[in-house]
Amino acid sequence: MLPVEDRPDYDLEIDRIVSEIKRRRSHLVGIQIPDGLKRFTDHIRDQIVRRTDTIPVFCTEPCHGACDLSTTLPQIGCDLIVHMGHSKMVESEVPVLYVHCYSTRSAVETLRSGISKIEEKTIGLVANLQHVREIEAAKRLLRGEGHEVLVGGPSGRTEFPGQILGCDFTAAKQVSRDVEAFLYLGGGNFHPLGVSLATGKRVWIADPYRSEIREVERLRRRTLAIRFAKIEKARDAKRIGIVVSTKPGQRRMKEALRWYRLLRERGITPTMLSSDELDPRRLASYPLDAFLNLGCPRMAVEDAQLFAKPALTPPELEIVLGMRSWEDYVPDEIA
Repeated sequence: MLPVEDRPDYDLEIDRIVSEIKRRRSHLVGIQIPDGLKRFTDHIRDQIVRRTDTIPVFCTEPCHGACDLSTTLPQIGCDLIVHMGHSKMVESEVPVLYVHCYSTRSAVETLRSGISKIEEKTIGLVANLQHVREIEAAKRLLRGEGHEVLVGGPSGRTEFPGQILGCDFTAAKQVSRDVEAFLYLGGGNFHPLGVSLATGKRVWIADPYRSEIREVERLRRRTLAIRFAKIEKARDAKRIGIVVSTKPGQRRMKEALRWYRLLRERGITPTMLSSDELDPRRLASYPLDAFLNLGCPRMAVEDAQLFAKPALTPPELEIVLGMRSWEDYVPDEIA
């Protein structure tokens, strides 16, 4: 048994993993875990080895979402992939068990202690996957305090009503016109920041990891200032690299070809690049003035300071080319 301080604050569903391994009589099982859960590798490995006859293989590649389903694990003979922390999005050549890893920390309890901060009466409710099952309880709590609550979604890339991804804010946009503000259940800032940028509405966060209710307006202003600087720096770009992701749920080759033709029509020289991840070290050697990121939108935004040349999203490049106004800024989403 794990020491108390090392016990997961997420439901790793070990019994379900073991049951699926046995049901499929798996001999070599590939395990994909986001960085935040890799500290539980020993626990997951020991349980699988003790309770089954399979050999677990842990994928060391980054795992940023369900779009990031491993293509390398099948190459070494894995006959089952256990993909942890995300819901189903793409198909695979081998069976995949998606383990949602719901958090055992309650965003609703955090909301209960700070609900008086929320001034708006009509609220759109969204969550990341780890807290999406708390949406109904949060809805009841808000309504009990006199709020009207709306929940959108799911979309083609999400599984549950109210669920949002860093590249898909459909659940928020569907109800945006009818709400005064949004409440996000979960930790971190990137997802609620995306809701704010996608809708223009005030966004509250019920964060059980910091035990607080906060909003993202200050972060929104800072992020927009950074993005504006990158956009301005790219206005004189004559050579732009179009970075196409090889990850199964991020491959936007049709979009890349459209941009390739468009840039040539505008007198800009495009260079098509392929990468499994937007890595500033890999791009540094290319004699280009800027990059168009068609992979995970999060990489260019969160790691902006690491890129020597501007790495832009498609809506940002539209601003550079005069196809979109700055006032119409929106985050990049993958359809």
